[in-house]
Amino acid sequence: MNFLLVFAAILLIIIFALNRSRPQHLIVRHGEREDATNPSWTSQHPYDTPITENAEPFEKLFRQRKDYFASLPPKSFILCSPFKRCIQTAKIINSRLPSPLPIIIEPGLVEYSSLEFFLGNQYFSPTEIKTRFSGVETPPPVYSPYDLEILYRKIRTEPRIMMDELKKKLDRILSERPGACICVAHREFINISDPSAEDGYCSSVLI
Repeated sequence: MNFLLVFAAILLIIIFALNRSRPQHLIVRHGEREDATNPSWTSQHPYDTPITENAEPFEKLFRQRKDYFASLPPKSFILCSPFKRCIQTAKIINSRLPSPLPIIIEPGLVEYSSLEFFLGNQYFSPTEIKTRFSGVETPPPVYSPYDLEILYRKIRTEPRIMMDELKKKLDRILSERPGACICVAHREFINISDPSAEDGYCSSVLI
């Protein structure tokens, strides 16, 4: 009996240590979309809307996640969807951190409803993104456009699997890059991380 108690205690200690060693990731939705508040806004790329100057969602984010932002471990980074509203949000978050982090563009963070616009569009190529936005990195992605095309076709064929497939995609993206990550993306990534969470602008989920 004593042996079993000691074994159980050791097992609990190991599980606790493993959980503590895992990095905590913060999933953040982008800031307020310009096209959501300004009906007259137009662009050659209307699906790639910028964010507005409304700072309230950011202030709320930093109040709610003050402790997380203040205690980011070494080798942390920001992983970001290639859409303008997400990159702008990532840059604002980065400007408020104690030390700026690398901003890495990850195509796998494109929302499912925008994949049709994203795939095969030279406007979203790594070269074009780096031309339009300074201070971002475009290393080989976890999900290439080819991978996303396969996923898009799979979900279109079997819509019922969409949420499971998107969750698998997010898990793979976060697990294949070491370190703690602030993941700046779209509403669906809040929903798949925590279906009960608020999904407003700059809403966040800690996982």
